[in-house]
Amino acid sequence: MPSITYRRRFRQAVVIDETFLERLYECARQFLPDKDCEVAVETDSHLAIKANNLADVLSSEILQTESIKKISLSAASYASLATKRFSFEVEKMEEFRTCELTLESTEANEIMAIRTRLENLIRSASQWYSFLRPQSYVASMFFSGFLCSIVLGIVLLTLKYLQILDGWPSVLFIFSLNVFIATSLINAVARRLFPAVEFDIGYSKRSANRLARFRNLLFVIIGLGVIVSLAASYIFKIISEH
Repeated sequence: MPSITYRRRFRQAVVIDETFLERLYECARQFLPDKDCEVAVETDSHLAIKANNLADVLSSEILQTESIKKISLSAASYASLATKRFSFEVEKMEEFRTCELTLESTEANEIMAIRTRLENLIRSASQWYSFLRPQSYVASMFFSGFLCSIVLGIVLLTLKYLQILDGWPSVLFIFSLNVFIATSLINAVARRLFPAVEFDIGYSKRSANRLARFRNLLFVIIGLGVIVSLAASYIFKIISEH
């Protein structure tokens, strides 16, 4: 019989924790109740853990001392007349493809029955900043370059108006150079502060928590800066009127 394959690559930023993996493991066992589901974890130091039981992997001492790089779950049944396969993979090094899900079966209704549940599960793991992430490297560079162009354009035109910079060639040269440098810096900082994949498990959980606290602190500082700036402008306006 011909097999039907559903394959989808997800691009939103996600955070993977034990609850997510437990629910994903249940879906795999539901899709292939008579087959073992292999759980594999790879760390940043290239250590690999494999088992047919999720609890055995999560309780491994290695995960308490090593950062997770990649997690995959897979199960398959290759009968003579029917092929059935479940595969899920998430890797933190993939910038614009965070998760990949594959379902294969000779029965379309089996795929449809579990597909929506899996899509909702992955969607529930999305980070709040997913909608801000560009969907490709080109889009990322364009988005960052566009923002830098607006900000630097305003600054340089102001300097030109104040006659601090003399001549359009110097303005354009400095503008182009600063856009290139600022775009590269913004992308590098954004990838660090807003990663595509975070693992909230074991040792990796500490890094995720530190990054979350730093993001919160950054937004507090920016918020206070805006409030102070508005307050200073308001006070200056009152003083100038008198």
